[in-house]
Amino acid sequence: MSSAILQAKFDDILEEFNNSIRDNDSVGIENVNYAMHKDWLSFIDAGFDVNQVISMMSGKDISDHYDTLLSYGAEIDITKYFWDFDRVFVVKHLNDFINRGVSLEDIVSKCGLYSSGTVESDIERIVEFSEKGIDIRVIFTLFQKIIDDALENQDSDYIIGVFMALCQNGLPKEELKKWLDQKTSQNGFILCDIVEENPDEWEKLGVNISDYADKWLRYYYDHYYYHRKPLKDLPKSITEKKFIEFFSMEEILNLINEAAGFSFYDFLTKEISSNENLEILAHKFVDEIGYSADHMGEIIDFIMAGSSVIDLKEIEKMDFGDEPHPDYDYDLYHEVLKSAGASKELLDKFSS
Repeated sequence: MSSAILQAKFDDILEEFNNSIRDNDSVGIENVNYAMHKDWLSFIDAGFDVNQVISMMSGKDISDHYDTLLSYGAEIDITKYFWDFDRVFVVKHLNDFINRGVSLEDIVSKCGLYSSGTVESDIERIVEFSEKGIDIRVIFTLFQKIIDDALENQDSDYIIGVFMALCQNGLPKEELKKWLDQKTSQNGFILCDIVEENPDEWEKLGVNISDYADKWLRYYYDHYYYHRKPLKDLPKSITEKKFIEFFSMEEILNLINEAAGFSFYDFLTKEISSNENLEILAHKFVDEIGYSADHMGEIIDFIMAGSSVIDLKEIEKMDFGDEPHPDYDYDLYHEVLKSAGASKELLDKFSS
């Protein structure tokens, strides 16, 4: 085709394009796109302005011949044609779209990332994106909506599986920790999954379970207040000693007092498993509660449980008032104190 004929043809297409733009004529635009579909390469080879040629091409043709157009020096604003491009093209050039300002919401919608299939299919998508050179942090961001949905549905297998794929493809551990730190402050399910239900699986992801022990203990206090769990059922990452040291003495007493049919003495003798921990708890009691007449029952319980921390001389200094205390078991207190070697003066305070 001669240069003159090409020029005339180009001029006709350009005129129709300008008229269609002016008149907002979608049919005319489609005609121009079709004409360029056939002759775009001829025009460029003949020396016509590649960027002017591109302005009259369809988004599909631009995506189909993207690399070739770039080789001719084209300056392509791919964001302008984003919705014309197919998913394969978007995935291939995902970093370009993101760097040029296409929102992740649009990319997620385009790539179909709002509705996940099985964990296996989504792992395949993660691998696919990674193999195309997409930054793993971008992939993680794209999948966050799905992960959040799985969190809402309490689908632990899905969450762990996807994070395993992300980490295996290079997601830095600090990114996972950042996500977990945020979610465990908001969501009891993921906190319990890490500490109680699936600690071994999370450890495979490099998660330090002990990092979440304090949060879990606070969750324990807030949510098990009326349904206290025995110490033997504590997660493996939380020792009996840690439990004792974490809570205030008042909180421990609150947990026990709200457990129907379960006394403080039961707690000391049936759940505290070592004399060392018994003494740690006794020291906590003395330091935080002190020798208070209102807590004489707990003081007696410590003595009965075998604690050597309780000081009988400190009990002698206590003010028991002139009237009998309605909650005291005077006979029991007298017997326990006598067995512990209390003075006659102290024993007289509990004589019938």
